[in-house]
This record gives sequence, structure tokens and C-alpha cells, in this order.
Amino acid sequence: MFIIFNVVNNLEMNMSKHKHYYNMMLFANDARHSEHPEQNWEMRVKGNDEWQPCVEIPSWESNVEYRQKVNRIHVGKMSFPEPQKHSPIYGSTYFYVSTSTSNDKFTVLRDMWTGNEYDIARLNMGVVHISYLYAQEHADVLSAVCHGEHDV
Repeated sequence: MFIIFNVVNNLEMNMSKHKHYYNMMLFANDARHSEHPEQNWEMRVKGNDEWQPCVEIPSWESNVEYRQKVNRIHVGKMSFPEPQKHSPIYGSTYFYVSTSTSNDKFTVLRDMWTGNEYDIARLNMGVVHISYLYAQEHADVLSAVCHGEHDV
């Protein structure tokens, strides 16, 4: 039995992940919180510039791109992607806006979600993002507001 486990484990470690692996994991997380997770997703055929709403569960085709719909929070003329409302998948990397500033700017840090007290506190504070870029946009808006630039 130990030999079989090692063979299977080695195969899994050497196999490349599905092209849409990351989005599949995000979709599964959405399905934990919604009866119709496809309503939170968009798709487009490669070569097409226009994103379309998903009307059914994605089939994860190789010639199609998928993404989560991103709601934005507007502050004056600026905006940033809405932070996560639900806990990320256990063991996944997430990014958060640090409330301690560096050089008078908010910074972005990364962590692995384990559901510990710090993870939960960040989620409740509304600073958790699934993407570094989303977190950086959030940090930039907070920094601008703190410097009185919210009408920019």
C-alpha cells in the first residue's frame, strides 16, 4: 500500500495543473457560498475583446478565458476592487492591505489562508483580496485618501 501511495503521490507532483486550475478553485469557493456561482463569472473566447456573463457552469474549455466579476468600490473619482466577503480556500495565497503604513503609504502583504485569528480579522476589516493587483489598487486609493487626493 505504501508503494502505491508513493507512486500516486509522485505522479501528482509531476503532473502539470489544468490550464484553468486556479479559476476552478475560485469557482468551487464561490459554489460554497452561492447556489448559482456562475452568476459571479464572465467568459470570452480567445481573440474576442468582449467579456460575456456566464449563464451556466463553465465547461473550462481551452480556447475560452474565464474570470470572476469584480465589483468596485468608488471613492470620489477613484475606485478599487471590492475585498473578499467570504474566506478564501484553506491553504490558498491571499493578499491584504496592511494598516501599518510605510513611507506614508499603505502596503500590500501576502499570506496563506488557514482561518486563524489574523486571517479572520483581516477578512472582517475588509482588506483581503485574491489578487496582488486588486490589493495594490485598494492600498493606492487608501493612501491617496489619507493624503487628501480623493477627488483626483
